[in-house]
Amino acid sequence: MGRLAIIGLILTFMVSGVAFASDITDNINLTVEVSRYAKLNIADKNLEMAINMGSPDTIPEKVETLITVGHNYDVLLSFASRGFQVGDQSNTDLNNLIEYRFDPNGCNVAFSPGGGNTGSPVNLVHSTTGGVFTGPFEVGFAKTSYINNWVQVAAGTYQDVITVTVSSPE
Repeated sequence: MGRLAIIGLILTFMVSGVAFASDITDNINLTVEVSRYAKLNIADKNLEMAINMGSPDTIPEKVETLITVGHNYDVLLSFASRGFQVGDQSNTDLNNLIEYRFDPNGCNVAFSPGGGNTGSPVNLVHSTTGGVFTGPFEVGFAKTSYINNWVQVAAGTYQDVITVTVSSPE
């Protein structure tokens, strides 16, 4: 009977070995969710333009700042300007001498103070930009027009606020 028990144990181990000899597989499913994120950086948020008819050669034709948008999804970039004002009235003479431009890589955004491109924002496609889009935002001044008609704009300090918005196209 002892022999029978030993043979039984040997057969049990052999059958067990056979059962574990074949591969058993299963899967682990991994899902990684990356949240949408965009970052807007404006290099110089306080632009200044000095206009002095006593030194017309020093009147700038433009000032600019650099705008960088980092994004990991497609985004829209838009601009809106409050416009130059005198009290609560639009300063039409000054507004007509200024133009805002953002035109890197053919974006072709141009508008006057009091305007913007909110109706047709720039579409920054992630696969095209590689996630980073940089370009100059220019404030152009119609220097020649001003020199010819300088008496139309009263002396003073004027401010405009340009709002830059990065938003989702969805």
